[in-house]
Amino acid sequence: MSFRDLVQAALLGLEVVVTWRRDAVVIHFNKRAPAVRLLVLDENDKEITTMVILNADKKRVFTLKSVDTKERPAAIDTSSVPVWAVVPEGGLSLFPAADGMTCEVVWLSALATQDVTVEADGDTGSGVKRLSRTVAVQTMAPDAATLNVEIGDEVDA
Repeated sequence: MSFRDLVQAALLGLEVVVTWRRDAVVIHFNKRAPAVRLLVLDENDKEITTMVILNADKKRVFTLKSVDTKERPAAIDTSSVPVWAVVPEGGLSLFPAADGMTCEVVWLSALATQDVTVEADGDTGSGVKRLSRTVAVQTMAPDAATLNVEIGDEVDA
């Protein structure tokens, strides 16, 4: 069995478990349960459950993870790419990876609250099972670097 075969099996939604023994390598292919929920993870692979604060001139990387009813990794349809969107626009930009599994969230300007939503197809067959997850993001104004005082023209009192 080649490395390519292992990759194809993983892409077909099979969990590939490799066990090394003294005299053999045992490879098991387990069919993954269908995805029922999407998680959005931060840079530390922790699920984002509260509002994310994005400071001026900073960016974050969000990672998509699909899970089954027991919170185990689950397969999503790999023939379509997960779609990332933000509403309202203006406070941040989204730069999804080609496979849609990660997305750079980049600060543009201060805006109270924006919803970043990712949608994916949880049906690995020919049907469509829409799964989505939304994360609230607040983009902060930059800190003041200087203080300018403007003096107006002299006028009669």
